[in-house]
Amino acid sequence: MADNRAGRIGKDWLYPAQRAYGKIYIDDFDGDNSNDIIMWRKLYFSKLKSDPVKGYELDAEMFAHYKIVDGDYQLQTDTTPATVQGWLSANNLTWQKGFPSKSECDGQEGQLIPEMHDPLLNDPDVLK
Repeated sequence: MADNRAGRIGKDWLYPAQRAYGKIYIDDFDGDNSNDIIMWRKLYFSKLKSDPVKGYELDAEMFAHYKIVDGDYQLQTDTTPATVQGWLSANNLTWQKGFPSKSECDGQEGQLIPEMHDPLLNDPDVLK
């Protein structure tokens, strides 16, 4: 996904809001018999006020892989985003299946977290 922030510099009044979310997935993704942590982050900016489609648009995604090294989880900078996306796909892991997904708030227990699965994000991943 292209980074659109450069075109927004000096135009903050056109893009008054941004949202950033992250999901984690824990499993032995790299096959070394030790659980890994995958972090999938998404950054959204509000659409132009003049845009007929209301809401937000996805600006950037980031995938990170952490594994145990010397007893601590450490970021693996040599794991490419394509590799992480492949692991998620191979395990049928969607945005909806990441943690957190279900609310723990009083009166909303077990329901999807509305902010992270909002149709106004205009992102098909959040609705799968």
